[in-house]
Amino acid sequence: MASQSHQMHFVLVPLMAPRHMIPMIDIGKLLAKRGMIVTVVATPSNDTKFMPIIDHSLQSGLHIHFLQLQFPCKEAGLPEGCENLDSLPAELMSNFFNATSMLQQPLEEALQELQPFLSCIISDIDHPWISSIAQKFQIPRLLFHGTSCFSLLCSHNMCWNNYTICISLNYNISCVNSITKN
Repeated sequence: MASQSHQMHFVLVPLMAPRHMIPMIDIGKLLAKRGMIVTVVATPSNDTKFMPIIDHSLQSGLHIHFLQLQFPCKEAGLPEGCENLDSLPAELMSNFFNATSMLQQPLEEALQELQPFLSCIISDIDHPWISSIAQKFQIPRLLFHGTSCFSLLCSHNMCWNNYTICISLNYNISCVNSITKN
């Protein structure tokens, strides 16, 4: 294996929700299996939930670990420990996204200390502020968009063809024009 100073180092910044974190960690494991160093950004409560996955990967010899950042609950008007979309009341959604954007400065500071220096950042599409970090460090940024291909296709077809979606109240009939039944 290449020395650490010559290995590619990917930093993954998922949205703090299991449906975003699990596939991002899976991407991280795939990268690590190919000899990359992987750092997954997480907050304390998310770190605790997903640490067994990372521990197992480390025991398997993969170079994957968490970079823990304190989530600014109080500063964003969130209850303490409300670090995950699944633990969030709907009325606090905008506060949550404000809190995620407050992670920019602490993340920038932490990334300056990473060794080896990062090669690429993969961030959730819900973190637009990551683009300025990628520009600052002059590294590529890849977007993770966790929406299913089918729902993206439906959205694309409806917008492109100016179609409407029809769903009966009893869920027996549904149609999106230009999508075959198969």
